[in-house]
Amino acid sequence: MKNNETLYRHLGYLFYSIAAADKHINAAEIETLKHAVTEKWLAIDENTDEFGTDTAHYISIAFDYLTEVLPAADNAYKHFETYYNNHKEVFTPALKSTIMETALLIIHSFASSNKAELNILGRLVLLFQK
Repeated sequence: MKNNETLYRHLGYLFYSIAAADKHINAAEIETLKHAVTEKWLAIDENTDEFGTDTAHYISIAFDYLTEVLPAADNAYKHFETYYNNHKEVFTPALKSTIMETALLIIHSFASSNKAELNILGRLVLLFQK
C-alpha cells in the first residue's frame, strides 16, 4: 500500500464515528482501535512519513484528536463518506475488508453492539456497495 496519510486520517474519522455513535467513547474502544492499528494496519503498510512515523498510525492520531474535540459521530462519518466518494479507487476489496474487520472489533469491544453503532455500520456497508 502506498503512502496513505490522508486515507488513514479519514479512517480515524470513520472509526471515531463508530466509537462515538452512542455519544460515549469508552477505554475498551480506544484500546481496541490502538490494538487493531498495531496488529492489522501496520502489517499491511510499511510506509513512513517524513518524520519516520508509520503512516498507519495516522488512524490513531486522528482518532485521538477527535476524542479531544468531540465532533458529533454523524459529522465524523460524513467526513469519511465524502473522502470515500471522492477516492473510491483507493478502496480495494482487501482494504474494505480490513476496514470492516476493524469496525466490528470496535463495536464488539465494549459489552455488546448498540443500535447507534449498528446504524453507522449499516451505512458503511451500503456505502461500500455503491
